[in-house]
Amino acid sequence: MRFSQEGWVQLKQYPSAGLGLVLIGLLVLMSIITVIVIPYGDAINLWRGENNLWSDAPRNARPTWVTWFSGNSLPETQIIRSEEVDTKISPIGEGKSEFEIPLTFEYTADEFPSELNLFLEASFERTGPHVQVTWETPDGRNLPLDSLSIKKEHRYAISADGRL
Repeated sequence: MRFSQEGWVQLKQYPSAGLGLVLIGLLVLMSIITVIVIPYGDAINLWRGENNLWSDAPRNARPTWVTWFSGNSLPETQIIRSEEVDTKISPIGEGKSEFEIPLTFEYTADEFPSELNLFLEASFERTGPHVQVTWETPDGRNLPLDSLSIKKEHRYAISADGRL
């Protein structure tokens, strides 16, 4: 009993030590709650990133909460799906069609993004689609980036393209 009373007296002299104990207590509590709330199998899948779970998350991006402390508008992950935009389809013969899918986005961040990727998924019976990637600048210029023959899934790293 005497030790705990002396400990509290000494702890009152160092408020930062008390804050440290509170933080340690919160971390222990969060770890216990996490083990209870997230099923073991789900935790393993999240940790390993199975089934391309983290494929659309940029590898080098800073967390969103960094914006709170930096004062700058940092780039955030934007996911634009082709199902959500108007697609122009033109038949070109022999059962083939040309699709034009404009993926436009408004970029308002103060810094350049760490990654810019294009994820392609296709379903086909015989021959995979041929894709031509073009970047249209705000001033109307068209920059041809790459021409690809893709399989069922393909990731094109636009930010790694030296032509930009």
